[in-house]
Amino acid sequence: MATSGAYKNSAYTFNFSFTKASDPTAFFTGTFLTSEVKVVTRDGGTTNAATNIASAPSHEGNGVYEINLTASEMNHDEIMIVLVPSSADVVPESISIVTEPTPSDILEVQQTAVSGVADFRATGFSTFDPAADTVANVTTVGSVSGSVGSVVASVTAGTVTDKTGYSISGTLTTLDALDTAQDSQHATTQSAISGLNNFDPASDQVIVATNNDKTGYALSSAANDAIGAAFLSYTLTKGTAGTIERAFWQALKTQALTDGEVSGTPGASAFDTNLTATTGAYDHLLLLFTSGALAGEARPIDTYVSTNGRITLQEDLTAAPSSSDEFIIVPDHTDPISEIQSGLATSAALAVVDANVDAILSDTGTDGVVLSSATLQSIATTLLDLSAGVESNRTLRQALRLILSASVGKLSGAATTTVTIRDSNDSVDRITATVDGDGNRTSVSLDAS
Repeated sequence: MATSGAYKNSAYTFNFSFTKASDPTAFFTGTFLTSEVKVVTRDGGTTNAATNIASAPSHEGNGVYEINLTASEMNHDEIMIVLVPSSADVVPESISIVTEPTPSDILEVQQTAVSGVADFRATGFSTFDPAADTVANVTTVGSVSGSVGSVVASVTAGTVTDKTGYSISGTLTTLDALDTAQDSQHATTQSAISGLNNFDPASDQVIVATNNDKTGYALSSAANDAIGAAFLSYTLTKGTAGTIERAFWQALKTQALTDGEVSGTPGASAFDTNLTATTGAYDHLLLLFTSGALAGEARPIDTYVSTNGRITLQEDLTAAPSSSDEFIIVPDHTDPISEIQSGLATSAALAVVDANVDAILSDTGTDGVVLSSATLQSIATTLLDLSAGVESNRTLRQALRLILSASVGKLSGAATTTVTIRDSNDSVDRITATVDGDGNRTSVSLDAS
């Protein structure tokens, strides 16, 4: 960076903004270490060793830093500020400053006399060649007017000390010329500032520091429309877990597996599409039309074949779709009617069941239910041997045996204190009782086995 006003051997201050390394769209606003900013100087063809800057850049706000160079650091033909960040989050930079001679170094020529030059006239310089000619031992200069070729624009009054051995190898300028150059620089800067009136939001860019508060800023209606249009036309990807984009993507996948268009000459039950998935990819899923006369109508897909994206539906549509009608395929699985039917009773099986029901109704409604001998026997046995059927320790069968024995069985010992009653088959003593003189039973032993 070569700039007017950067004088050799004079302290110099300027402002600069640095870009963050982690975010190239933002300015760095942190703190520099002195060791992170080096100063490399050059004098003629000699480049000096790098040294740490005397004063680290200071943050003035909004990403703008003030850089101060001392007179000693500026006492060179070129000063390069080299940014070597070790901890700062900043992009390395190299800033070059080419110094100008100070106004005191520009010779003031006194309009009095030129030693060793007689009858000096300005026209005498008309053939002066700054690349080859030399001016030496100049002490004073008298009144000079007119043009000195294209080399000297004007010479102001003043005294020049002895410059024996000095040579002029380049273009000479005066203070007036320096002032003109500075004025030109200022005019350029002012022009750049006034150029903001021509700011084009479609092509120009304004980068705002990240630490600036934008509370209260409002976008124009056109900007809002542009943001909305960009959002609506955004191509949705899987995104990162926990983001809104991932949530939208997951919702999309649960709502519609894919979308397509009808092609060729479609029919109400089958048609070609622009789908290219492998055969069987959409079998038994639900197809829903989203445009055309059939918009909102849905049918289960029976089969899908990759050739021409052919889809055959399980049920006919109310009408054939038109070519270019759009549809989506929803991941909602439906079994084919034929498979559902195979899991249900057939007409023949239902006829058999119906006949059996009619027979049962006939039995219960007229003659009653006819039971087999074995079933009757099982019922009777169950009743007779039901536990605690008569008493807590007596089945119905046991109770009947004892009753029958007491009623018709042989009796012995009637005149004694022990009375015995046999079973009806006279094979076992069913009842054995101890009685007193009046015939009262004091104890009874029973055998119902």
